[in-house]
Amino acid sequence: MEDALVLARTSSVVKLVHRRDSFRASKVLADRVLENPKIEVVWNAVVERFEGSEEAGMTAVAIKDVKTGAASTVRSRTVLQNPPKPSKP
Repeated sequence: MEDALVLARTSSVVKLVHRRDSFRASKVLADRVLENPKIEVVWNAVVERFEGSEEAGMTAVAIKDVKTGAASTVRSRTVLQNPPKPSKP
C-alpha cells in the first residue's frame, strides 16, 4: 500500500491488484490509497502471468478474478510485485 502511494507521486496511473475485497492495512493508509485519483484498485484478483517478449520486454499482466474466474489483461511495462506473506502454521 505504501508502495502504491509512492509510485503515484511520479506515475500517471498505478493499478493495485488485490486478492481480497477489502484491505487489511490501517484505515488511514487504506483511505489514502482509495482517495488517490491516480491509484486504481483491482479487487478480488491475482496475477496469473506476465506477457511480452524478449524484444519488446513486458507489455501486459494477465489477471484472474478469484471469485468469478474471469480473466483480463492490464497493459503495463512495469510491475512492482509484493509476494504474499507466508501462512501461519
